[in-house]
Amino acid sequence: MTGESTCPLRVLWWSRHPPTPEQTRVLEERLAPDRGVECLQVDRSAQSAAEVVDAFQVSGAEEMVVVLPLHLLAGLVAELERRGLAVRPLRAVMERTVGADGEVSFAFRHFERILQVDVQTERL
Repeated sequence: MTGESTCPLRVLWWSRHPPTPEQTRVLEERLAPDRGVECLQVDRSAQSAAEVVDAFQVSGAEEMVVVLPLHLLAGLVAELERRGLAVRPLRAVMERTVGADGEVSFAFRHFERILQVDVQTERL
């Protein structure tokens, strides 16, 4: 026995939309080719970054994929650092298309790991 885990990699999936089969496949290929992944979906709006980190810690997940507004994403990175957690959230990059009938659709392109969020603004 090599000591490696045979349990699936647990991923906290904070989004109103469940992961697509393609997203799950990419996570498995990139993060856990020998283990597979188990996505634990939270399908509600986050009220704070601390709420997301608390859910992450309680879930026992090793990774997280989040769909959050910019201010919560920035707060999440800061809260993870404040708590000394090495994980950095992932986000799914989606391509938005509008059909001739006006219907909007999204196609998954890839995942990105959020290392830092830096927004600079100027008041008008």
